[in-house]
This record gives sequence, C-alpha cells and structure tokens, in this order.
Amino acid sequence: MIDRNHVDLMGRVESDATEDTTPTGEPCVHFSLRVRRGLAMDGQTVLAPMFVRCRWAGLRARSQRQRLLQSTWVIVSGSLLVYQSTAMRDAQRRPSTLVEVQELFFAPEPPINAEEPAAADLNTVGLTGRLGADAEVHLLPSSTPSARFSLAVRRAFLRSQPTPPKEEPMWVRCQWTDPLAGDQQEQLTKGRWISTQGRLHIFQTAAMRANNEPPDMVVAIDKFF
Repeated sequence: MIDRNHVDLMGRVESDATEDTTPTGEPCVHFSLRVRRGLAMDGQTVLAPMFVRCRWAGLRARSQRQRLLQSTWVIVSGSLLVYQSTAMRDAQRRPSTLVEVQELFFAPEPPINAEEPAAADLNTVGLTGRLGADAEVHLLPSSTPSARFSLAVRRAFLRSQPTPPKEEPMWVRCQWTDPLAGDQQEQLTKGRWISTQGRLHIFQTAAMRANNEPPDMVVAIDKFF
C-alpha cells in the first residue's frame, strides 16, 4: 500500500530546463521553480522565495523542454521525493528534496500588485504516513507551541533493473505551529498513522551555502484529517 503523497505548486522557472534520464533510463527534464512563500507565521515578515528542484519524466516532458525557459510560469502536480544516498549518510549530509512532476501546465504570469508584497504562489502538500517518533513540542518566541515530527511515507521505489517496484518509506520532516499543538501532543505518538495538508518550505542558510550543503526542507502543517 502506497501512502498519499501529492504536491501542487505554481511558480516561475528559474533557468532553462535541461535534459537527462531517470535511474530507470526514462527521458526526463530537470528545472528549478521559484515559488513565493508569502508571510511568515508572525503574519508580518515577508519570506524570501524558495527554489524547488523538479524532475518531469516521459516523452511529453522531453518534447516540452524547449518551452520550459527561464521566467516561464507553470503549475505542476506531482509527488514529493526525499532521498539520501549511502554516500550522503556516510558524510552526514542532509537528505535532498525533489518534486517528481506528473502533470505540468503553462500559466500566464500573475498580475503584479505593488500593494501586496506578501503574495504567495500555489503551494500545497498532502501526505499520509506514520510518525517515526513522538512529536516534540517547543514554544516559539511568540509563545506559540510548535510540534515537530518525522513522517514515514511509503512510496514505490523503482530500480534500474527490470524487477518489480520495491515499497520503501521516505522520511519527511513536519512542523505544526498552532495554539492547540501543546494539547494535542499526546495524540502525535510513535507509530500513529495520520493524514495531513500543509505547505512546502525549502531554505538554505548562509552557513549551509558556504559549506556546499543542500537546502533543508520541512512541511509546515496546516491541518489534519
């Protein structure tokens, strides 16, 4: 059984897409999507845009590569991929994040409103999975409780050899910031199966860039089902 794992994003292509092949030999294109994140949780700070790495596989992807040029606006639907190779684990490097695109639509550029600098692009993530450990609750500087936990999301892992897909979990870091988070901590326990909806947040500090470390990722949870 594969868990729910769905991502919808709208953004601007950061640079021209490049051609490649997947580990199974399928043609694909790679591109980065610049997505505006809007306001921070304090409701005042405008967050910097984030850059989301995307991979779109298939013959249609290859035929559309020449349209995926810098500054082109697109809407993508797909799934989240969080992976960490053996070499990355040995070097204690953070997992990398990629959106595997299933559908892509070219979109007109949204109207620019100078009075709304905090405008955010489409950014939704739906996940189901099991908690790998009890959630940890911390108080933010605003005194709002924030629950942090990792979610094991099952996915089909395709190998390059002609063998059936192997079901493997991937670990997704999540954060739920809400006045109710402290009261609900006892419900967020190891092994509990939950279904969530939230927003993708990808960030990279100056220290991470200086050390050539990949960006970090967390899913900010908005609600549970």
